[in-house]
Amino acid sequence: MIKRILFCLAIACLFSFNLNVAAGSPQSANSIVIKNGWMQLGPSSQKNTAAFMVVENHSSKEIALLSASSDVCKVVELHKMENVNEMMKMKKVDSVTIPANGQTEFKPGGYHLMIIGLNRPLKDGEEVEIKLQFANAIQKTIRVPVKNRESMQ
Repeated sequence: MIKRILFCLAIACLFSFNLNVAAGSPQSANSIVIKNGWMQLGPSSQKNTAAFMVVENHSSKEIALLSASSDVCKVVELHKMENVNEMMKMKKVDSVTIPANGQTEFKPGGYHLMIIGLNRPLKDGEEVEIKLQFANAIQKTIRVPVKNRESMQ
């Protein structure tokens, strides 16, 4: 009888340990937190713009943002601004790594979501939905306000 109780307690401890490990792993969508998101407002004739945010990874393993999409545009690409020979150049990237227990900032002059082919003019203060696809089949949907760049500085 005591062996059976000890066996059950051992199984319960192992099960509890596995749940705790899984909660902190990249497989948990709760380990990814998006903060301070916003989309830049441009002239109504402009068909492209950018979105910015801070992506926090509260897990013990790095994770990659692989893609994004929104119904306000044809395509969303991951981009990075780089200083090449003293000139700022923008380039498309395949993914953006969010370090373990760290964060990556998407900001003007750095990483950003390039919003290409707007379906309609955006309005100051409206909220836009963006779907983010991370590695390990993690998806996050966020709503970000549309704002003038000057109001974000």
